[in-house]
Amino acid sequence: MSVQLISAKEIPLYMDGTTVLVDMRKREEYETYHFPGAISCPYHDYEEWLRSLPESRAYILYCDRGNMSLYAAKRLDREGKKVFTVAGGAEGWKRRGTKLRENN
Repeated sequence: MSVQLISAKEIPLYMDGTTVLVDMRKREEYETYHFPGAISCPYHDYEEWLRSLPESRAYILYCDRGNMSLYAAKRLDREGKKVFTVAGGAEGWKRRGTKLRENN
């Protein structure tokens, strides 16, 4: 297996009911805006939520700019999980002017 890099625009193509979309940013950032359907699993809690992930799912990880989610995705990949990471993260997608879920 290997980590696949996808664009934020491609996320809906993978959301088939078996994929978990994981926002790795701080909870405050998640609460401000996030991709629809994403769950909040901050990077600093990585070890904790890693243990609770279902075995037979695929995962799409994203963070602010894509660095921390890529690191975490590589760890998940080494454990045999199917994993994707979002190029540019949430900030890259937001800069392109695409609407994320705003929680204001």
